[in-house]
Amino acid sequence: MVGGLGGVLLVSCSASQPKPSPSDADSSLPSKSAPATQKSSPPVSPTAPTESKTNHSQPTKASPTPPSEDQHPITEKELIARVHQDVKKKGTIAKQDSGQTYLGEILRSQQAIKLVNGRFTANLNELAIDDLPENTRDYRLQVLEANEEKAIVVAIAKQPGIFSYTGAVYAQEASIPVSTICKSNQPSKTPPKQPKLVGSTIVCAPGSTAIK
Repeated sequence: MVGGLGGVLLVSCSASQPKPSPSDADSSLPSKSAPATQKSSPPVSPTAPTESKTNHSQPTKASPTPPSEDQHPITEKELIARVHQDVKKKGTIAKQDSGQTYLGEILRSQQAIKLVNGRFTANLNELAIDDLPENTRDYRLQVLEANEEKAIVVAIAKQPGIFSYTGAVYAQEASIPVSTICKSNQPSKTPPKQPKLVGSTIVCAPGSTAIK
């Protein structure tokens, strides 16, 4: 009787204990539906700017090119010849400048004479020009024509290789006389032909060019 009662008590006790719910059993296991937590990567420090390295290496010097067979050092004789040619060229330019300079001074003085006296002069001595020679070593200065309307003056080359000049000054009504100098296109001992007045412009004859 006691044994039967004890069996009944064991059965009833085991039946009275609560069964674990599925949720309690599953809570101890990791959830399959929940995504795994991603590990955050450590912050990346900004990269410092890279300094450009200056190339301190010395530039490569080009080796001198050896002279070719056609090149040869200038001899003393050739150097002297070049200097003589340069001096001769500059001397020719100086000679030509003297003729042009004298003619320019004469034409300016003729303009002043016309404004004061009412006519141009054929006498170079009447012009207010200091030390104006009629003849120099390189040029002969001459007034070809002078009246109330115009004056024609020439600088005739006396040496070979230099240019001759013809200057002209024309009266203008109620205005300052206009003038120009015409230079021979080639070295010559003959001055250019007389230029002509066209309107208010002086036009040089063929074979000569006006000097600006």
